[in-house]
Formats: sequence, structure tokens, C-alpha cells
Amino acid sequence: MNTNRRLTTALIVGGFAVALVLAAVFLLPKLEENKTNNATSEPTEETLGPLFPDEQGVVVNHFRIVDNTTEVAVAANLGSDATSWTIEEAPKDANTGLGVDANAILTNVGPLPSIIPQRKLENVDDLAAFGLDKPLYTLEFTTTGDKTHKLEIGNKNPGGAAYYILVDGSQDVYLVSTYYLDPTIGMAAKPPYIQPTPGPGTGTPDPFATP
Repeated sequence: MNTNRRLTTALIVGGFAVALVLAAVFLLPKLEENKTNNATSEPTEETLGPLFPDEQGVVVNHFRIVDNTTEVAVAANLGSDATSWTIEEAPKDANTGLGVDANAILTNVGPLPSIIPQRKLENVDDLAAFGLDKPLYTLEFTTTGDKTHKLEIGNKNPGGAAYYILVDGSQDVYLVSTYYLDPTIGMAAKPPYIQPTPGPGTGTPDPFATP
């Protein structure tokens, strides 16, 4: 009796072992295949390159920024020596100070050809949702590559770290960091003229002076 039970138990255990081996041989490859298929079918966010791939390494030699709300515009050209700038358009009441701040202009417009967007929304129908039915700013710039680009700049994103823009007449909406655009936009409100530093005898009181 005990011998028969041992034999039966051994047969049952052996059957389970064979079943496990068969499962490993036939089912595991299928599971791995399904896992691979699922992984490759999941959508991935596209990594975007520069907006102007053919303009890498070029220099901006002209720009014009317009605040469409106030209609204030500032424009400047780079001189033939590639170091000096001439402001050709600015508000009449702008304080021209000590002349054009060429270093500020170079710093502000230099990154424009290398803009890399964070996102791209293709063929957007409702531009008003991004403030692009009536853009807040219009920026045009020309490069030493003999190309001119036009950016229409709308609202900032909810986090306030990027703008929605249209590029060169396309209906695709790009999300671009404020890092690239704020310096140039700022020149519409404060034209790039060098302002004298207040010093002794200028009539500016010293808050730390002893009465």
C-alpha cells in the first residue's frame, strides 16, 4: 500500500516537472515576444533638433522686434566689421545714452539661429488657444547665411518657462524656451543703448551717506 502511494506521488511530481519544462520551452518565448512588441508599439516623444538646421554656426546681422500690443519696434544692423551695430529703428523718446550697446545686442540675438524647440504641435487649427491668432510679438532676423526668418510669438505655456511660436509662416506650433526669446523681446521695451552709471556729482543721492 505504501509502495503504491509513493509511486503515485512520484508520478504526480514528475508530471508537474514535465509541465513546467514544457511551459518554459513554449510559453516564455511568447511572453518575451509580446513584451518586446508592446515596448516598441508605445508612443515615444520625438526628440527635436534645431529649428534652423542649415543655420548652425551663422551670425545674426539684422533683427527687428515688434511689440504688437504697443506697436513699438526696435531694429538694428550689424556693421561690416562684424562688431559694431547701428540701431535703425527705435521709439522717438528712447534714451540713446552713450550710444549703441553692441555687446548686449550680440548676447541677445546670438542664440536665435540655434533655437531648439521643446515640443512641436502639427497643423494647429485653433491658434487662439496659444495666443497666436494675434501674436504678442513679431521677430524677424537675417543671418550671414543670407536667410531671413520670421517668428510670431504668442502666449507663454502654463509654467511660464516657454513661448508658443509660429515659424516662417508654418501652421506648426512650437514651444520654445524663454531663454532664447526673452533677451530679444526685452529690447522692444528697453532699446540697447549704453546708459551712464550714476556717480558723484550726478545728483543721485547716496543712501548710505552720512547727513
